[in-house]
Amino acid sequence: MNSYKESDRLYRRSIYLSKHWISKYFPKSNYKFADIDIEKAQFFSQHYFFLSLLLSNSVDNVWSQYPACGNESKFKIKDRVRKFINILEVFLKNLVSKQIKLSELKFDVVVLSSGRHLKDLMPLIVSLKKNYKLLVIGKMEQQEERILKREEIIYFNFKNPYPYLSFRKRLRILLFFLFRSYSLKGDNFLFENKLWKQRLLYLRIQQFPAIAALLEVSDVIFKRAAPKLLITSTTNDVFAASFTLMAKKNAIPVAEIQHGAIAWQIDYELIFPDYFLVWGKIPANIYTGEARKIIVGAPFINKPVVNTAYYLKRDKPTFKILVLLSPPYGYLASYAKLENRQSTISLIKHLQILSSDKFKITIRSHPSYPLQKDLEGIHLESNFFISSDRDVEKEIENNDIVITGATTAGLIAILHKKPLFYYDNSWLTENFSHPYVRSGSAINVSDAPDLLHNYIWDLIEDKNKQKGQKSSQDIFIDNYFKCFDREAIKNIETFIKNFC
Repeated sequence: MNSYKESDRLYRRSIYLSKHWISKYFPKSNYKFADIDIEKAQFFSQHYFFLSLLLSNSVDNVWSQYPACGNESKFKIKDRVRKFINILEVFLKNLVSKQIKLSELKFDVVVLSSGRHLKDLMPLIVSLKKNYKLLVIGKMEQQEERILKREEIIYFNFKNPYPYLSFRKRLRILLFFLFRSYSLKGDNFLFENKLWKQRLLYLRIQQFPAIAALLEVSDVIFKRAAPKLLITSTTNDVFAASFTLMAKKNAIPVAEIQHGAIAWQIDYELIFPDYFLVWGKIPANIYTGEARKIIVGAPFINKPVVNTAYYLKRDKPTFKILVLLSPPYGYLASYAKLENRQSTISLIKHLQILSSDKFKITIRSHPSYPLQKDLEGIHLESNFFISSDRDVEKEIENNDIVITGATTAGLIAILHKKPLFYYDNSWLTENFSHPYVRSGSAINVSDAPDLLHNYIWDLIEDKNKQKGQKSSQDIFIDNYFKCFDREAIKNIETFIKNFC
């Protein structure tokens, strides 16, 4: 995109289309399950798909919940046969898997979360269990299941919603979408794209039946459990949206806990809780959605004890630099100023100016970003390393200097008072700046990567600049976080008392 205005126009177009494509272009196909329109729950992943088509007319993996800009999937005959067999296997497995009985118990609070978000919320869940009858719902790994079993907390592992339905309901849902036709009303060039036909098939065979199953199951759960509150780490993906919409239908308030750093109000076009539990004053000011904001602190972040008397000195034998890449990706893809690969290569090129004897550079990308794709065919000098360590805080601790993008890991670097630079490839940064930069917590090098090596040496050689940045980081931390860990959990428990 050539400007923020152009990027934003495409983003808004995709948002509108994602929310209304069924009711506007396929009005006879906006089916309801448990009185909720399918269209309302599918929005987030369709935003990824439509945005990719609008940006590049090609999509990487149409048969994915979150496709992205990329190379078109070119199916050979054998690939089509393999895909059909896989679809048939999944269909039969969903149909015949053993039914899991839902609990008949009543609960005070339902906690809805999955993956790393659920892992982060475990201390809160264990604490809530002491005073409330708790039900946890999510897509869980063995570690989380072990904790819940140990604490004797009732949970449903929803990696697949079909086992929670009777055979008859499963068959009805799976066949319902398979034998429905979708007739286009009106004109839109996106629906002429051959990828749309593949996408629509994916929706009919996989995503829409899964949404219908989730809506049916969540309706039963909320009617039986009758909770006073649903707490969730997100309300936008298909899984969370289905439960959130059903909670609202059953007059159950929904509270979403901030699960990562926020910088621009654009992020909150995509969520719809009744209450948004934020970490501090800065995110509260950024969020402009309809939910009521409650400042509670960060329940899964510990404030580290840092030696603020330590400063970098030129005579240090080796400086270790950690690059926390977070290129515009997924639903922020339209705001990329350059192709992400081009931007990443530019950053690496200018970091290679630094002496290989003096600097060791580790590149780490956001977990959802396919960094290896950007690095294909790129020669990295011997002092460059690609991180595979899952513990980002440990890596931040073990490095002297951090270069961050718009990522939560940048907040961790600020908490550790690391000399910090900000590098981003986004029109959002150019148009709105970024809290890390505005606060003085990071030096912005987004528009001048060719001068990055100079900026790094300037900061190393100037103790007063390092001291000033640390002072700015102190102020920023006080404004971004009301409190941490146990204190934040207590604030959330106080919030819950209003309902239970």
